[in-house]
Amino acid sequence: MNTPADTIVAPATPFGFGGISVVRLSGPFSEKIVYTITSLPNGKKPLFKPRQSTHTLLVEKNGATFDDGLITFFKSPSSYTGEDSFEISCHGNPTIVQKIIDRCCEEGARMAEPGEFTRRSFINGKIDLLQAESVSSLIYSKSCEGASLNHKILQGKLSKKIIEIKEKIITLLIMVEFELDFSEEDLQPDLRKNLLSKIKPILSEIEKLLSTRKEGRLLTEGALVVITGKPNVGKSTLLNSLTETDRAITSPIPGTTRDSIEVSLLLFGVPVRFCDTAGIRKGAVDVEQEGIRRTKILTQKADLVLCLYEYKKNHTNKQKPVDLRQEIHIINKTDLIMPGELKNLKKLLPNYVFISAKKKDGLNILKRKIKDLLGISSSLSNTFSLTTARQRIALEDTCNCLAAGIKLLQDNNFSCELLSFELCSALDSIDSLLGTTAPNEIINRVFSSFCVGK
Repeated sequence: MNTPADTIVAPATPFGFGGISVVRLSGPFSEKIVYTITSLPNGKKPLFKPRQSTHTLLVEKNGATFDDGLITFFKSPSSYTGEDSFEISCHGNPTIVQKIIDRCCEEGARMAEPGEFTRRSFINGKIDLLQAESVSSLIYSKSCEGASLNHKILQGKLSKKIIEIKEKIITLLIMVEFELDFSEEDLQPDLRKNLLSKIKPILSEIEKLLSTRKEGRLLTEGALVVITGKPNVGKSTLLNSLTETDRAITSPIPGTTRDSIEVSLLLFGVPVRFCDTAGIRKGAVDVEQEGIRRTKILTQKADLVLCLYEYKKNHTNKQKPVDLRQEIHIINKTDLIMPGELKNLKKLLPNYVFISAKKKDGLNILKRKIKDLLGISSSLSNTFSLTTARQRIALEDTCNCLAAGIKLLQDNNFSCELLSFELCSALDSIDSLLGTTAPNEIINRVFSSFCVGK
């Protein structure tokens, strides 16, 4: 990758009014540009020292001042981007921010693209692609736990683990290549045994890392929990009670909810989206029928489905099979059931959760059940996890290559050439994961989700 030759500028703080705003400038001409658009009160030009803030006036092309602020200089390579960079702190007015950007562009800068500052950091070797992904995830984290996880990745803890795995694979490849070069010497009589003893632990290590993807997804993307059931079983009331909101309209008239209603909640540190859906019943028409169709689609996407039922004395509730990985079966309106009947019903349906959404009875039990089935634990953010599908796919490719290598080694007459190919392919996948050999299409996709100014 070529080092960019131009200078970029963008607001680093969100649009709006506030105490201060920050404009970020980076590139080879940044010092010249800042020198041109600033002045000291005595009319002299300021001198900017690395990692020191300088109070200056901000001036028009004709020398008239339009604001004053603090400017911090970050000298290459000790900056976020690895280039000469400046952060201009001004009064938090969008007009002033835009004026600073316009002045920088007048003097030779251009407006930065989304994620371009972090992209330059990646290009200049300040961070790898795993760390770059964590920057965006850290900004958009919906919980302290999610922010903590992505901060660990940004610090390089996941990268360090991946590099350790890479070094172990390189060691294996060196052994194989040595055998190919000096096979006639028979210098490694126990090569197959030694390789097997080393490659299996590496594969186990990667598989363990792959198993963290669910945890990483929960903390960064959150979970989708869908509430389903027939009309009037109390789905909307349950949504309101679980999330302590009044988002869903409740009514004794069947079919009130025609479309899905979503409310987000931090549940034990994990962002969970609870979704109330249209009641499923026969004979629905028009809009209600479309609502039912959408309910079925949401149910398929859900991490967990809350299946809500209403107990009726004249109806027989049979024990339904419970898929502990994706469903919780719930009897609602227990406040309308006689204590004796409720006791017998709990014995008859031991896998069900019994609640009164209206009275908020049993909701803590339900929340703990949701927590357990989603896999939420207090140690979820104590380590590092895979956070993106790209990371998972790259490690799965590595895994497949090593598994193919093990299969080759299980044959006494294994081919060193084929084993070398599998190990090289495994290294290619790891390099792609770190961004060392990632194609531009993947790199562009990573940075496309960033905000301007980061």
